[in-house]
Amino acid sequence: MNKFRKIYKKKKFKECPFCVWLKKYKKDVIEETENYYLTINHYPYIRHHLLIAPKAHITRLISEKHLEEKEYLTQQAGKIFLNLGIKDYVVLDRSGAKSGRSLKHVHRHVIPVRGPHDMYYRYAEIEGELDLAGDVRKYRKILNKYQVKDD
Repeated sequence: MNKFRKIYKKKKFKECPFCVWLKKYKKDVIEETENYYLTINHYPYIRHHLLIAPKAHITRLISEKHLEEKEYLTQQAGKIFLNLGIKDYVVLDRSGAKSGRSLKHVHRHVIPVRGPHDMYYRYAEIEGELDLAGDVRKYRKILNKYQVKDD
């Protein structure tokens, strides 16, 4: 397990982090729609680990609405990865206490993988410190480039 996941395991949240994300960490939001947002993971499994969360506090996948927005942001994450030279990634949703989720607020992980999908990414070492602000700026720049092409 990498150092960021070890910190996360010890963390005690007083509030749901996804419910306060847009207030506390707006600078780390890469893109948002009316009901969802795409952001960088502060406690990543691996570098470039992204998250998509509904703005409303939803605890079960079956209760989600506006799924087209979630899929759109998943495609945006894919565009970021492709531009970074990442061809392979995992899209992971969990629902329910036995699913391995650590927070009740549903969220989607979009996780790059470098080898066969054997869950190794959960234990990947991340060299050095993360540059969250720099990565977010880079991701936004990538998506802006795509938006220009689509017009």
